[in-house]
Amino acid sequence: MSDQRLDRLNPSTIYEEHKRQFALISPWLEVYYRGYINRDKITSLLSYWLYAYRCILTCYGIECAKHFCRSDFGSHLRFAYFYEYGSQVNLKLKKTKCTFLFRVAAELIGNSYLPGGRIRSVYSKCLWRITKLLAISAPITVQAPRKAELLSKLVDCFEGYNASVIMKCFKDALPPVFFADQINLFVNKALRVDCSASTFMDFCGYENLFLLGRRLQVVGRQHGGGYDMFTDDLLSFFEKELCDRFIGWGMSCSNERQHRYPIGDLPSTSDTGGKRLIWVEHCRVPSIMFLMSPTMYLQTSRRTAIHYLYNELVAAGREYSSLAYPFQLKSSDYVGMRGNELSSQSGRGEEVFCANDVVIFDVAGASLIHYCIEHEIIFLLVLCREDLLHFTETAKEWLNVLRRSGLVFFEDEIHLLSRRLDEIMSDKFDLPANVKRYHKNMFVDIFRSGTH
Repeated sequence: MSDQRLDRLNPSTIYEEHKRQFALISPWLEVYYRGYINRDKITSLLSYWLYAYRCILTCYGIECAKHFCRSDFGSHLRFAYFYEYGSQVNLKLKKTKCTFLFRVAAELIGNSYLPGGRIRSVYSKCLWRITKLLAISAPITVQAPRKAELLSKLVDCFEGYNASVIMKCFKDALPPVFFADQINLFVNKALRVDCSASTFMDFCGYENLFLLGRRLQVVGRQHGGGYDMFTDDLLSFFEKELCDRFIGWGMSCSNERQHRYPIGDLPSTSDTGGKRLIWVEHCRVPSIMFLMSPTMYLQTSRRTAIHYLYNELVAAGREYSSLAYPFQLKSSDYVGMRGNELSSQSGRGEEVFCANDVVIFDVAGASLIHYCIEHEIIFLLVLCREDLLHFTETAKEWLNVLRRSGLVFFEDEIHLLSRRLDEIMSDKFDLPANVKRYHKNMFVDIFRSGTH
């Protein structure tokens, strides 16, 4: 979608329309899912599916929506990456028939794990495999009249569109979790699931666990950067709606120390012994994200911060390296401005970092910022002032700490970064003590209870 067309869209208006339409059918859904133990989570997941489908309609049009519904993609977002950039990351699980093992596992286990969960032992790894078995072998039973009844009701949420076309899309693509029968069990004790709740929003098969006749207590975890930084992040909102408890990496209401980057994997010192300057690029982001997380999308689509950063590096006369996303997600925004290009064979950007590097980011929600925090690597942020309007109070507090230490720069501060680099790149400069202390309290030394 062109930037000009996106400018004519208002994410808040589109989401409010979704809420209005979904509220009209919510009383009917309460009756439809009566008796389903996880009906609240199924309903929340249905709301997300419908909103994400509305986003595809709005951003790409009805023909693209039909393409999505005919495709093998369960995830609207992964389909958007494929549609815009050719990125073919599809996580759909292959179903298997294993009724006996399903029954044994579904009745006996009390804790389970899915992708993004905090897996710390061989035992938890075994539980993760058992949970996957539950999902791929769940006996799904669909009664055609019940499915038809739901589809007919959901079409009402899309006033102004051709009802027969929308109905055909839903017949092709609506996941069975929304209309299949509940899977009755002898045991009704709650099943705790430790995971990234976005796993359910991929609609690759794990969502079928909500059909179990056991209450799923979802402990959802942050699995990347940017959580609770922006006031308009609908994607995080939908994810949290599926959680009984959501655990962030420092900026959320409940937090634990991040586990994406192993604490024991300490970065080495660079071979040259001197500081390297590394510019971390953001990836390409599909248009649909404008309706899911507007501030995050705009940070990655504006080029003013990139041009400012490049001009400041040129003015400073500093040699620098660039770390771009691999393959199809490598952004074209940096063409002609890259330094020495770094790469990792595994695709994990943190593997190229050294303990004495100075890393520059042009988005505030980059996951690698947490790697730098974990290992006290000096990092700088270059942002647009307009972004400040959409940060949460917690994010603003963090940015102010960095700003007061001269580590945050705005796109209109000509020559400020280039002058500051002379000091930062000297051998005498280290991460300021107040920043280390703040990061330790905010992101590292988090109590076992999950709060600061």
